[in-house]
Amino acid sequence: MKSIFDIYFQQRDLDSRFIIALERLSRVFRNLLWEEVKKYNLSPIQIQFIVLLYSDPDNSIGVSQLAEKFNLTKATVSDAVSSLVRKKIIVKKINAVDKRIINLSLTKKGKDIASELIGWPSKIQTELRKHSAEEKTDAYIFLLKLIESFERIGIISRSRMCITCRFYELKSGNTAYCNLLQKELTQKDLRIDCPEHELAEAV
Repeated sequence: MKSIFDIYFQQRDLDSRFIIALERLSRVFRNLLWEEVKKYNLSPIQIQFIVLLYSDPDNSIGVSQLAEKFNLTKATVSDAVSSLVRKKIIVKKINAVDKRIINLSLTKKGKDIASELIGWPSKIQTELRKHSAEEKTDAYIFLLKLIESFERIGIISRSRMCITCRFYELKSGNTAYCNLLQKELTQKDLRIDCPEHELAEAV
């Protein structure tokens, strides 16, 4: 079997070149996160936890949700969370409805750090703005389909995308329709993370 990293094989195989391109893009995220690591003495995954908690106004995220979202073991998440608790960046709170559940929220210090960390993808946004909406829409739809295929075979956990939702319907002429909102959706309207998402049975 030929290696996709063989540059001569890549020249004859589009899928291999595509994989290499995705790997190069993953370096962008890794490098940008490492810039924040050096600034705040936090691990990349801790930074991602902090940013996610900052975007959760309901304080409804616990260790299990973090483990599922980031495809990590609960033990790994617990270790990272314990470190953040010791640094007084996050705090554990007992769920008001079910006292068996422990939710995580940011402290004042954590929110201050998060308000700076949320800008880490800004360099990516700057480059994306240089490309047309048509280019980005086509690429976005392809990426949604690629993510869904990885979710289906269990490489990554399920996200809350329109295309895997029971309310999503593809009508004649490839027109997308949301049966919850009762409206047509353009391709760029399709969400990658929708709070009303309910997984379709056939997915």
